[in-house]
Amino acid sequence: MSALPGDRRLFTYWRSGRADVTAAAHAVRALHRELRAQYPGLQAALYVREDLAIADATLMESYAVEDSVSNGGVTADLQALIEQAAEQATRVWRRGQRHVEVFHGYRE
Repeated sequence: MSALPGDRRLFTYWRSGRADVTAAAHAVRALHRELRAQYPGLQAALYVREDLAIADATLMESYAVEDSVSNGGVTADLQALIEQAAEQATRVWRRGQRHVEVFHGYRE
């Protein structure tokens, strides 16, 4: 299989107790600031979805690299660094595992 067209982006989701969402979000935003300082052009965002049917909230992190910095997006090496740092940063508030998915921006 050949490489997919478009930039490579990461989407990571995980669960946290509702009472811990604010603290978890602050930790992730601090992580994002550190990563952006180390890797100019890195774009990082955090989203929270509360599911009222369960006691947990789902947090989603997204990572991309500006086109002007990289035509390929998040490299495998950068992904490994992000995953390692995020694993540490979220450990206290995370319930269960982090789930990482890779998507490519669609280009024709």
